[in-house]
Amino acid sequence: MSTPPPAPSRNDRKACWAARDEFFQCLNANSVNVPPEFQPRGQGACAKQREAYEGACAKSWVEYFNKRRVLEIRQQITLDAQQADRDARDRAYDAKQK
Repeated sequence: MSTPPPAPSRNDRKACWAARDEFFQCLNANSVNVPPEFQPRGQGACAKQREAYEGACAKSWVEYFNKRRVLEIRQQITLDAQQADRDARDRAYDAKQK
């Protein structure tokens, strides 16, 4: 029976988070919202950052961070749409009051 790998050290976690942040900044700068796992490896503007990110973080962490990023983007899109709807209703109400 094999033993589980040791837990990442503080330095390992810091390296993972730094690589994740750099990769996500690159994705944001290039307006990439598609989950990275659906993009071909070694292609795209962020291939170097993706390789560093996936190399520095455990696979389960990469999956979690990627899912969380997509969820946050979807939540922001929903919030923006709701705010636009409220703004449109407010403008329509204000126009009726004039």
